[in-house]
Amino acid sequence: MNNFSFSFIKSYEPTPEPADYQGSFVSAFVVAILIGVVGLILSVISTIFCVRPLILSHQAKEAEFDMDSLTD
Repeated sequence: MNNFSFSFIKSYEPTPEPADYQGSFVSAFVVAILIGVVGLILSVISTIFCVRPLILSHQAKEAEFDMDSLTD
């Protein structure tokens, strides 16, 4: 009734363990450091180009409001 064969399970061979665990650890550590540096760079860029203009425009609006209240 069911003609599906699990022959691929019989031919499974486990992956051999790495000969150099230190090299694997160092490469994983380097990748983690690179991800952190890229994240830091992206956060600085977003602060410069997104948050800073918002703060400056908000300060300009507050200064305009203060000038309007002084002239009345």
